[in-house]
Amino acid sequence: MHIRRVTRVAIALAAVALFAGACATTDSGGGDGGGGGEKVIALLLPETKTTRYEAQDKPLFEAKVKALCSDCEIVYSNADQKADLQQNQADAALTNGAKVLVLDPVDSASAASIVAKAKSQNVPVISYDRLIWTPTSTTTSPSTTRRSASSRGRPWSTS
Repeated sequence: MHIRRVTRVAIALAAVALFAGACATTDSGGGDGGGGGEKVIALLLPETKTTRYEAQDKPLFEAKVKALCSDCEIVYSNADQKADLQQNQADAALTNGAKVLVLDPVDSASAASIVAKAKSQNVPVISYDRLIWTPTSTTTSPSTTRRSASSRGRPWSTS
């Protein structure tokens, strides 16, 4: 239990740090629309069936962010186990000026499009609880990656 709480606090710290960096590089003070200098962090959670998201993750995250950045706005969305809904929520957060997305994806593979869109807008994404699979031309899928005895001490090898 203690490790989970420390992890959530670390995620909040990372979000605020990334947010500060994003604001420093994008806030020119000129009011360019799309959020301008607003301090917006989007928290996108996957579902409500598991009580920890609403009872622990959300309130702990919000409390820590507010303690670190009292004028930050947290935009919260819950996807109710629907990957397409989470995509729409992420799109809305980006449209409304989110400078950082904190994402626990409904589906790791489909969340790659959220990351791609955020990246195209120079918005960092912090994924927690579940990794996001973003395939590239030089990697293989997780199902074909394995650790072999001959590769000890070396990075993951594929065959």
